Amino acid sequence: MAIKLLVLGGTGMLGLIVLEKAANAENVQVTAFVRTPSKIPQNVREKIKVVVGDIMSKDDVSNALTDQDVVISCIGKRKDLGTTRVYSQGIRNIVEGMRNQNVKYLQLMGISFFLPNEFRPPRIFMPVIPDAENMIEYIKTVEDITWVATMAPNISNQEYTGTCKVEIDKLPGPWNVTKHDLADWLVTSVMDQSKMDEYKHKLVGISSMSTRYCMIS
Repeated sequence: MAIKLLVLGGTGMLGLIVLEKAANAENVQVTAFVRTPSKIPQNVREKIKVVVGDIMSKDDVSNALTDQDVVISCIGKRKDLGTTRVYSQGIRNIVEGMRNQNVKYLQLMGISFFLPNEFRPPRIFMPVIPDAENMIEYIKTVEDITWVATMAPNISNQEYTGTCKVEIDKLPGPWNVTKHDLADWLVTSVMDQSKMDEYKHKLVGISSMSTRYCMIS
């Protein structure tokens, strides 16, 4: 039986790669929850279901979660680093919707700055930090959903390396992960119950071991 996967934030830099990888995986039915469907390439749109909605709307999120099995959240601010509530309100809407629709598995994207002993974020990130931290502090209180928070460092445009590693509460390697390695981890782990149980309710650092720091262009 195919796993029904809902991807939130599917038109960002990472979300589009997640959609592509999930759409090409076996035994997966993919639904993308987006505001602008035209941003999804046609070759991907042909393989998935698209639901238009706003992460800030409880009803939109809950309706999108109907009949889903697992969720990947790639919600974020892209290159707009102004003050926001999209993280803190978005995660509350996701959790409430999952409870309403009895969906039990969530892979949540976070930022590696919130891992223990990670360095202070650069000043450019400061406007979004309080809201992103609020999201992580909130998800830590959620016990009735099997969630894993993948805490990414710099996400680079480099290709898939196959050298991705994860470790609880710390980065396992360089302060860098390629968007293709990260998307592969998100898709494969959320569909693997043993992986979700292994990292249940944990903050998980991720690195592409064969790369060095490489800022997104």
